[in-house]
Amino acid sequence: MKEARARFDEFLCFLDEHDVPNELDDQTATALRMPERMQTKMLPLHDAFIDNSSSFNAILNEIVDGTPAGDSDSQAGLWEYVGGVARRIKNWGTLSGDDPFSFNFREAMEPRLTRLQRCWIDAVERALSKLEVAIGGHRLIQSRRDRETQLHKDQEAAKDEAYEKLRTFLADSRDRVLSAKISTIRFNHECSAASIKWTEEAEKEPTRTVHVYQLSKDSRIHVTLLGKMEFAPGVEVRQLAAVKTCQVVAVVVREGKTVIRKSQFPAQVDTVEEVEAEEAQVRTFPNACLLCSIRAKDRRVAFTFGAEGGRLGRVALYRFNESFSSLEAMRNIDMDTTFCLRAPFVDVLLTERSLCALDASGDLQSFDMRTRQTSTKVSLGSSADKKGWVGGLMCFTDELVLSRADINDGKQLCIDSMSSEDHRKLPSAVMTDAVVDGPVAVGCVDDVLYVVNPRNGVIYAAELRVTVRSDAYRIQRSGKNARQGSPRLHQHGGEEDPTEHWLRVFFHVFEKFPARSLVDDALSPQVSCSVALAIVVTENQQEKTPESDVAQVCREFFGHLMTDLRRLNKPLAGLELGKTLTCSTCLETRSVRRVLLSIVSFVPVQICRAEDNTLKLLQDGEDTAITSNGDIASDSSDSVGTEASEIAQTIRFGLLSPLLESWGGRCVVVTSMGKQSTGKSYFLNHLTGTTFAISGSRCTDGAWMSLRFLSTDMLLVVLDFEGLGLFERSEQEDIFLSVLNASVSMFTVFRMESRFDKDIDGLFSRFQKGVQLIKNDLRLFRGLLFMSVKDVNMNDRQGAVDELAVKLNAIFESSREQNFLTEMYAGQVVINCTPPFGTVEYYQSMENDAAKTLLSIVAEAATGFSTGKAFLDCLRIVLAKISFWTGRAWTKARRTWCSRISNNDFLEFFALGATCRSL
Repeated sequence: MKEARARFDEFLCFLDEHDVPNELDDQTATALRMPERMQTKMLPLHDAFIDNSSSFNAILNEIVDGTPAGDSDSQAGLWEYVGGVARRIKNWGTLSGDDPFSFNFREAMEPRLTRLQRCWIDAVERALSKLEVAIGGHRLIQSRRDRETQLHKDQEAAKDEAYEKLRTFLADSRDRVLSAKISTIRFNHECSAASIKWTEEAEKEPTRTVHVYQLSKDSRIHVTLLGKMEFAPGVEVRQLAAVKTCQVVAVVVREGKTVIRKSQFPAQVDTVEEVEAEEAQVRTFPNACLLCSIRAKDRRVAFTFGAEGGRLGRVALYRFNESFSSLEAMRNIDMDTTFCLRAPFVDVLLTERSLCALDASGDLQSFDMRTRQTSTKVSLGSSADKKGWVGGLMCFTDELVLSRADINDGKQLCIDSMSSEDHRKLPSAVMTDAVVDGPVAVGCVDDVLYVVNPRNGVIYAAELRVTVRSDAYRIQRSGKNARQGSPRLHQHGGEEDPTEHWLRVFFHVFEKFPARSLVDDALSPQVSCSVALAIVVTENQQEKTPESDVAQVCREFFGHLMTDLRRLNKPLAGLELGKTLTCSTCLETRSVRRVLLSIVSFVPVQICRAEDNTLKLLQDGEDTAITSNGDIASDSSDSVGTEASEIAQTIRFGLLSPLLESWGGRCVVVTSMGKQSTGKSYFLNHLTGTTFAISGSRCTDGAWMSLRFLSTDMLLVVLDFEGLGLFERSEQEDIFLSVLNASVSMFTVFRMESRFDKDIDGLFSRFQKGVQLIKNDLRLFRGLLFMSVKDVNMNDRQGAVDELAVKLNAIFESSREQNFLTEMYAGQVVINCTPPFGTVEYYQSMENDAAKTLLSIVAEAATGFSTGKAFLDCLRIVLAKISFWTGRAWTKARRTWCSRISNNDFLEFFALGATCRSL
């Protein structure tokens, strides 16, 4: 009986191990425990039967369903009874003498025992079905674990076997020409793993090998070996460029595709061992490029595609990131519509602002990517005249000189050059020491020309000293039969056309810039223009020309020039170049302070530009973030720990910074805003007397600053901004520039067409969201918006003003509490219409409206900034805050969000982040 009980307990424990009881219903779980209850209740049940008690049936029900029937707690054993029943079934009528149960009780329990047994067996069968499912799942899991364990063992065994074969193979060098070399073996600190660097000789097709050397910083002619680059058969190398220290970018064509890959050489001392570079593929284009030009200074690269079938194709401009590990598209240039050269190109060259292209006949053109203007076609060493090798394009003297190398008849290297600004022919240079009789490799670093002769393995180096100057002009007698004492102006070697004379530059100056600003005219209308010319005649023993004759000729020339200026309908403020002209033999002396002050306030300085969805700050008008060798650590550049105040302390605007710091009088800031080619710079120049560049197309990049002294205690700070809505600019970049514009300005000239459409409304609505970048500063957003509608006739001015006022009122009514006027200009707006450009009314309108409005602002003592230093500190912190929140770290977050949310949602998120930062 003990064995039977042990088996039953073992059976229940087995069910518990597989969580079977939790899967059974209550009735089955109760029936499963029926033997335990029978064993406990047998004696009470027998006593109830002997006593013929009514609790007999209650005890039976308790055994079946577990319902308590009384407090009897006998410990008689069921298993003895089950054993006795079994024995009685086996040998009926034979009972042991010590049987505790009577014969009548056994006879009465016989039919009831069958029912109880059937109930218990059914419960066991249901439990066994659940157990079978549980065991099957367990076996499946165990089988998976066993397979994984075995797989891991097989892998380890395969590695051990492969390593043993490799070790045996490397150890046995019999009958084998090729060999393997282990250079380094490095163990980890636990000696549980080893890193082995080894090389093995292998039979393969011959590859093209390029040996890379590094120039010494101390000597231009001393080089150290860096390593080598190998190119598989069939790979065409388009360009190799050193972009960083020990880093080279290669552009190759392989299987009809353009592949850009980066090679990193280890920094090492000069060694005879050729180390292979660690290569990483940057990008692959599906088409093959014909030509390529890489400018490492600003990480730009140009590819030419589609040059087939007599077409010039297109140029795709891309920019590398700071680690040169990825490329971002910038723009495409259609060469067929931009250039008038013959297909195909033989070379392209990318400079700071231009793309130069050279065709097979030696003709060259350049495309200015800022103004989108194409130069005239000129010849740079015509290839038709060259019988030998001819090289590609190079540049010297800070890209002011374009050059091309060829081999002359004397087997000497000849350098043909021209000015990149006006394409003037420059003298050719000949390297007399370099005698070559075949193709050579030519390149330049700064102003040093390097020539590699592959036949004898010699490198020639020559420093080129180039002076770019304009043509020489002088006063001379014209012709052999010229009358004595009748000199005239003559361009040396040219025709006698006055409009082509070099002094004609005075006409172009006053054509584009004012003789006197309209603000000065409004302040002092009785004062005339103070420009006076002084001609200095140098002594010449061969040609002794009287000063009076020189003055007469010059007055005659400038008299005709003034006639042409009056035809422009511009206010000349009493300018008379011919009448005020003087002639002397000595120069006038002026104080250095006066000269420096004039020069510093005359030349504008670029303070920032919008680029790659960021506001890039410029130091002293230059982009100092890009070094000459491109050695910028990408890890440090991504740091965002610098606060805006720390950035502000590093910002400088050239000589304008010390001038502003020392200015103790008030400062009033005037700015321009509007779409491209609406005459913003021209308007500012004539209003305030500044000298911002003007052109018929786009010419302003980013923001430029100039200073104008109105009086001894009043300084005008004039900021000229590039046009809004440019194709090259994103909405975010427009926002950065407009927020900078409106934040510091006291008088914003907004040049616009004669309509206020949805584009203009949407433009201001987007700008409004950028205000959150520099909110909660009482010094900012205090200016007046002067909306200048261009090209409106005098008779239509009132109608245009009324129409614009109605549209503005509708905007204000829809959002009284928050709109672009209240957020950016404190609710101050003036609407003005200017007549068409080139009319007398155009300048009269500017003087009567814009100049007087500006002077009314200047007249208020509380307007503007109290000192120049106060303005300088405010401008620096505004630039620093915008730059900080548009830097590279924020760019990463923005790119992540831009991939998930719309532009409007992004601007809200951007403003929220700026608000949290300002708090």
